[in-house]
Amino acid sequence: MLLTDDKMTEEYFWGALEYRISDELSGMEDPRLNCMCCDGICGGIIRPQSEPAYISGTVWIGPEGQTEMQFTMTLPEGLSSGDELPWQDLFPPDNLTGWLHVDYRKRRVAIDLSKGEKIEL
Repeated sequence: MLLTDDKMTEEYFWGALEYRISDELSGMEDPRLNCMCCDGICGGIIRPQSEPAYISGTVWIGPEGQTEMQFTMTLPEGLSSGDELPWQDLFPPDNLTGWLHVDYRKRRVAIDLSKGEKIEL
């Protein structure tokens, strides 16, 4: 759920992202992917000492949403190791597409909002 000051909680983020991934999949041109859905996603922040922080975890995607895959999510530049994540800023807006890459054969998913393209709704 959202907090009173309009900051998204982590719990709400993961639940909403599951549905947002399903929406993104349904709009993909690849017929192998646009019939798939997401049936869950969870992860945690990884803060390497010499590289930018990112989120990594598990996502379930497939024709029935049950194929377990590993995912990584690129975080915005400038996020320091001590920052609390701005969950609302990490959520893909409805007018953004192209931010999700699925390699079904390798069971890997990449989420990078900086690679998305704005579209008119």
